[in-house]
Amino acid sequence: MANKTTLKRLEDELGGFKRIQQGTRNFSRNLLGVAAGLNLQQHENGVEVNPHQQQHTTRFINLPSNLITTVMVFSIMMILVSFFEVKLKTIIYGLTTLWIIIIIWLIFTSYLKKIELK
Repeated sequence: MANKTTLKRLEDELGGFKRIQQGTRNFSRNLLGVAAGLNLQQHENGVEVNPHQQQHTTRFINLPSNLITTVMVFSIMMILVSFFEVKLKTIIYGLTTLWIIIIIWLIFTSYLKKIELK
């Protein structure tokens, strides 16, 4: 009897993990699509789009290109995680480290911009 309940619990956990994995794949595909779309809006065939359009898209989205690159890296990492089934603890540590690095980078770049303006 104990073996049946253990087996049932393992099947439930595996099913939950597969749902999380599928959700992660969908989430990362969406992120890649958003990041690629933003990148295409900012640079059309390597040439800057007209300034009015660029200003409008930047104002609408309000994301620096560093952040767009970071989103792409983040989504690629999530795809790798979902395909290679890394443990959840490792994912959480990696994401926490990534976001700490992003925050430090954004603070640093905004500080450099303030120095540049003076």
